[in-house]
Amino acid sequence: MIIIILIIIFLIWIYSLQTNYTFKKNDFKEYFGNTLYVGNLSYSVRDGDLEQAFGQFGTVTSAKVMMERDTGRSKRFGFVEMGSYKEAQAAIQGMNEQVSGVGSLVVNEAIPMGETRPPRSGGYDGGGGGGGYGGGYNIVALPSSCPPEKPYWNTLLYKCIPCPSKTPNWDISLTPPKCVACPTETPNWDTSLTPPKCTPCPSTAPKWDITSKPYPKCVACPSKRPNWDISTKPYPKCIACPTKTPNWDLSSTPPKCISCPSTAPKWDITSKPYPKCVKCPKQTPTWNPNTQKCIIKIN
Repeated sequence: MIIIILIIIFLIWIYSLQTNYTFKKNDFKEYFGNTLYVGNLSYSVRDGDLEQAFGQFGTVTSAKVMMERDTGRSKRFGFVEMGSYKEAQAAIQGMNEQVSGVGSLVVNEAIPMGETRPPRSGGYDGGGGGGGYGGGYNIVALPSSCPPEKPYWNTLLYKCIPCPSKTPNWDISLTPPKCVACPTETPNWDTSLTPPKCTPCPSTAPKWDITSKPYPKCVACPSKRPNWDISTKPYPKCIACPTKTPNWDLSSTPPKCISCPSTAPKWDITSKPYPKCVKCPKQTPTWNPNTQKCIIKIN
């Protein structure tokens, strides 16, 4: 009997070890699988190039090209941290073996110090397509200028690419030019224009919603606060129409708050799915404009 109990205890202990290992493995992916190793870079690639290239697959938390301390020259590899494990895997699928200026990129999960890893082409010694520090570059003709729809020359991919959705505006007033976010007054990146540029949100969707997915966009104000008030400080916001002009008139250009018509003078906030102008009830059929209420008769 004692032997059976000891065997059961031993099996439970083995099961707990296996479960703990599985948890740690998944835990490792969750917390460390977001960081990617990027190898076989050209010497000219910098942090911004990594951020722009990997930004098409999700949020880039950090991007760093490793540099030699003494010479300041690139070691030809770097690390990119993505916002999630799913985005990191998408970046590996999209970027690994992409042809760059000096050969094919090497992109895979970064492994912490002490862990075993497979051999990498283009690793710490600068091997791979570049042929080490001694040269061996593939000659790629640089364009005289990138087109407006793809204004950013990415030295990692050796091609013109669009600016990412969070920083869509190619600002040529900066030295060097770079992708920046649109200013608060004109937050909407309008791709229907040639060339695209930052514009104000239209009157029908005046609010710039940074929480919209997959990217920020102009949205209409909610029905309870339909009026976009540009005089509000420190920034414009959606507010309710005033009591005397409660009706948000979408037929106006631009839309604005107006009084309810005489045929339906009462503003009913209980109406579904949104408040609207209604007739006075039979019990109090007369509308008093002074009190903004339906009454039996005007005294």
